[in-house]
Amino acid sequence: MSFKYRWNRYNNRRLNEKEFKKREITLRSRPTIAYIDPANACPLSCPLCPTGNRSSKDPRGIMSMASFKKIYDQIGPYLYQLHLYNWGEPTLNKALPEMIEYAKRLYNPKIVISTSLAKISAELAETLATSQANLLSVSVDGIDQATYEKYRVGGDLAHVFKTLELMVAAQKRSNKKCPIIRWQFIPMKHNEHQLEQSREKAKALGIDFRVHRVRLQMTNFDKPGDNQQSQDVADFAPTDEKHRRPITPLTPENPCKWLWNRVVYDWDGRITPCCNVQDRNDAFEADINVPFLETWNGKAYRDARNIFHSVRTEGHSVCQRCVDNSGVL
Repeated sequence: MSFKYRWNRYNNRRLNEKEFKKREITLRSRPTIAYIDPANACPLSCPLCPTGNRSSKDPRGIMSMASFKKIYDQIGPYLYQLHLYNWGEPTLNKALPEMIEYAKRLYNPKIVISTSLAKISAELAETLATSQANLLSVSVDGIDQATYEKYRVGGDLAHVFKTLELMVAAQKRSNKKCPIIRWQFIPMKHNEHQLEQSREKAKALGIDFRVHRVRLQMTNFDKPGDNQQSQDVADFAPTDEKHRRPITPLTPENPCKWLWNRVVYDWDGRITPCCNVQDRNDAFEADINVPFLETWNGKAYRDARNIFHSVRTEGHSVCQRCVDNSGVL
């Protein structure tokens, strides 16, 4: 990446930060972080996830390399981070290594992959372990099969551990320290007693370890009512309060930064305002052929940003519902 691109990216971020502080409605800057979902399908049936529990009725699909290029060519020059995941298992997309290579070669953002490693082949695992990605975050919520599959329904913990060992070995053979391979542990009621044992297991495997607080309201963040009293909370909420994500109400004094500095693409190029949104009816743009800037400064985005000037949006906006129901964790 040339000095010119690095300089332009830096200036865009500075402008983006200024526009956010002023709560600008129409932006000259572009987002600095992007989430692009290579696939919105998943082989697991995680109970809290709308993909896993099948509550999401959106059609399942795999992003083509042509679609990825069409998206990335417009936003890539401005990105500091590129997250190649959202509602699905990204390793289902066999073009994932090519996406990583293309993104790095053109504009070199930090690339993050989040995966369960469920059903991944040894060949793809080795390819990812020696790729130009910066971080591979692997969701492992237990150290025995019974505990692990309580949430990662349909998963095989032995396969995950074998794959992690294979990936570490591949890095050693290649004399590579990047991407960082990180065990992500989500403490819940049924597994929080295994947190420290999991940390020790990660150390033995030779990988990084991170505790990630559970999202308890993925399917109802924008719905009225006390989302913290649902059956999901009773079944999965950790007993230790420090492992629960606090609800942070959005206000003009505490606006949603996603509307200014991030963009989310589904597998078919649909744009949504944040990674919470799964219903395609809440998309800010459904047509991948619409130029990005037309959407970024289109009516849906401008109305959503205006919420934080105490101007209610017209219609049934997902952002207005989220603000009204204190839905963001």
